[in-house]
Amino acid sequence: MLVSFLALWCVLQAAVLRAAPSVPVSSVAAFPSSLGTIVYQLHSDMPCQLYIVANSHRSCATGANGSKTLRAQIETFRIGEWLLKRKHLDLLLPEGFFGHDNATELPHWSAVRLDGQTLEKRLADTSTFVNAELLLHRHYGIGLYQVEDAAIYNRAKALLRSGLKDGAVLSPGFGKDLNYLQERRLAAILQNVPTVLSHAERRERISTPTAMLTIGLAHLPDIIRYLKNGNIRISPAPGSKDLFPSFHTQLTLDRQDIGITVIVPHSLLSSRKLAQVASSFQSAKPTP
Repeated sequence: MLVSFLALWCVLQAAVLRAAPSVPVSSVAAFPSSLGTIVYQLHSDMPCQLYIVANSHRSCATGANGSKTLRAQIETFRIGEWLLKRKHLDLLLPEGFFGHDNATELPHWSAVRLDGQTLEKRLADTSTFVNAELLLHRHYGIGLYQVEDAAIYNRAKALLRSGLKDGAVLSPGFGKDLNYLQERRLAAILQNVPTVLSHAERRERISTPTAMLTIGLAHLPDIIRYLKNGNIRISPAPGSKDLFPSFHTQLTLDRQDIGITVIVPHSLLSSRKLAQVASSFQSAKPTP
């Protein structure tokens, strides 16, 4: 089951998204600008490739789509289709997903492609839980795999829910504690990717997998920072160092033969703040 309980946190974080340091960027040949922008790329010549796609989630409180959620989900679906056609996408690694659903043999992608009206109708339906990743799995048979660390996920979920209860009195450090756990969640997700890809290689009999990791836009600055520095460094939450200690480790992805491309859907770059962030990402020279 896909869970988007962190949608509210992502919305709050996006509202105060800080400018990240400039990073190298190049392009995937013929990637359609109508779908999004590539904001970071590393080792694009490696046979095994990971595409990280920023995303927008439904509200955890009401299940409703936000002002940009539907458009971003449509673009994420189309990005997945493009990767399937051009890069032979093998695996989907969604934030908030637990378990795995193997790849299945379905008709060729062009035979089951959803037209724009049908796709929008499916993703706009809030009577049931559906998102771009589930539709990609159902229509194209792409395997779904878990990259979440359940223990850290549940800690973040419990803390967030405690803050959403009616009459809840938030401690002065609530926001910093939650941000700490979200950073630890992201760290665990990125660290788990090589192991998951290795497992999928054996299970799906894929020699060099291509995967798409979908994750909330609010994580974007931290993702870029970890990838650029090659390590993960998380400061302890003030006043709660026993429960939220400092964390520092080398980034596993940086030591593996895995190419990485980070994409932001077009609709999520429309605000001035996010456009400034994207511009700062792209201001450096491309990687060799």
